[in-house]
Amino acid sequence: MIETVEDLVDDFALVGRIAADEHPGLPVIVLGHSMGGIVATAFVQRDPSPFAALILSGPAIGGNPDLIGLLELDPIPDVPIDPASLSRDPAVGEAYANDELVYHGPFKRETLTAMNAANEAIAAGPKLDELPLLWVHGSADAVVPLEPAREAVHGLGTADLEEHVYEGAAHEVFNETNKDEVLDHVVGFANRVRGAR
Repeated sequence: MIETVEDLVDDFALVGRIAADEHPGLPVIVLGHSMGGIVATAFVQRDPSPFAALILSGPAIGGNPDLIGLLELDPIPDVPIDPASLSRDPAVGEAYANDELVYHGPFKRETLTAMNAANEAIAAGPKLDELPLLWVHGSADAVVPLEPAREAVHGLGTADLEEHVYEGAAHEVFNETNKDEVLDHVVGFANRVRGAR
């Protein structure tokens, strides 16, 4: 359970400082997947100037109307993420279902409230202006629906947006059946950004 996404952003900032100290002079590209997309976006919005780029994969920054709708229910029903909705590769869902470190219970009200508040802050927050942004997303993502994510990504206001929506892909695009294609797009983007600097 989290009570504020800003606590996660503070932790992420600490990791970023450690990485920058250990690798001085290298361009920093921030990557966030799913809820990590909320954290990464909020982090970069604090001050985009130190970063070479932002990569968002299935970012939850647009929210999921079905999940936010759970806040109207008391108690919140147990509707965990369906492992089969993560990837067209069944091994990905099986690994998720069997991972003892994954929380498989109902969504916590505090977590949903914190995510919703963070998304409202991101939408109202500063634009990314010239910061290069790569957005990758599956067209069949049931965890983070495509259209709310698209609206939120475009709302970030960067002048340098590269996007790839993979037809039929689910939420875990880095673990999808076309993951090589996804990784090629990420590497190509990173190389472009690095070359521009």
